[in-house]
Amino acid sequence: MGAFVPLAERIVEAVLESRPGFATSAGDHRYDDRLPDLSAPAVAADQAMLREAADALAEVDADSLDVEEQVDHALLAALVDRELFERSEIRAFEWDPLVHNPGPLLHALLARPYAPVEQRLAHLVGRLTAVPDALATARATLRDMPRVHAETAV
Repeated sequence: MGAFVPLAERIVEAVLESRPGFATSAGDHRYDDRLPDLSAPAVAADQAMLREAADALAEVDADSLDVEEQVDHALLAALVDRELFERSEIRAFEWDPLVHNPGPLLHALLARPYAPVEQRLAHLVGRLTAVPDALATARATLRDMPRVHAETAV
């Protein structure tokens, strides 16, 4: 195991921690009691993490990796690049109210029987507790919403 595997594990861990819905859908339930933090400081920290990850992945000599690691490297680099592009260029959290909608993240805990109901309900309480802060962040962040996005959210 070379230096790539520990690097990849750190990047994946950081991405999952900052995107609890992504983690849930990937089957990692450690962050099921959280909502994503889309506040300005959290988005800036996320962008910095993604830039560092992209730089670290760019320094890896992919040709020196075995075939499986080359695939992992390409997939992880593409994910990091896409997430960085989404956060820094698209910036949907500033204009799409559906990005702030906690409903799908709440539904995921109720609809999928991945754990005993008591555990899922405990995670649901954590997410519900975070809803007021998430909505306050949405009110502070959302600007210049296209009409179709505002109407869809309503």
